[in-house]
Amino acid sequence: MHGLSRPYKNFSYHDTAEILYNILQRENIKKVILVGMSMGGYPSQHFAAMYPDMVKGLVALDTTPLGLQYYTKTDLWWLKQASSMAKWFPSSVLRKSMAWQVSKTKYSYQKMISMLKPLSKAEIIKQMQIAYEYFTYENKDVYFSFPVLILAGDKDHTGKVKVYCRKWAQYTGYPLHFIRNARHFANGDNPEQVNLEIELFINDINNN
Repeated sequence: MHGLSRPYKNFSYHDTAEILYNILQRENIKKVILVGMSMGGYPSQHFAAMYPDMVKGLVALDTTPLGLQYYTKTDLWWLKQASSMAKWFPSSVLRKSMAWQVSKTKYSYQKMISMLKPLSKAEIIKQMQIAYEYFTYENKDVYFSFPVLILAGDKDHTGKVKVYCRKWAQYTGYPLHFIRNARHFANGDNPEQVNLEIELFINDINNN
């Protein structure tokens, strides 16, 4: 839903997993370590659930888990309201508020603004609908037998991401590491720690 993939019709997270599978098949890549950031965590988890034999590990960065047990009925109701509420904001206010919400540093704020610039207000709202509302329709219980690392900005106040990440870690035993001085766009706010966390995770997988 960015760049040359626009317009993208009939979106589903199941399809994004299938598309990733087809790309890997074409490139003759047999095993992967997935890194899914924010909304990207959902295609990664769906792929991992569908093709577990292809996955060596998963890094979940500022995203939330698949699983019916994590979300209350109230949570699910509010998730479905996000795109409707966004319609009431003027386009410039919506863009700036979204960029501020996810960013701790000037770099992340400007990067987010630049990512939103090519999109119309309608496209931004559609992406929000897919990220929040569509997720609830395709949410399901999953089990991963491979290593999983959860990363989250220590100042991430986008929705209840930190709450869900804590529940995820408590329920599964997956390690949860907080990225210092970072909001939801943690890899923009503190790329040094994010990159180091991922590097150590990959090295650990390859050495075991």
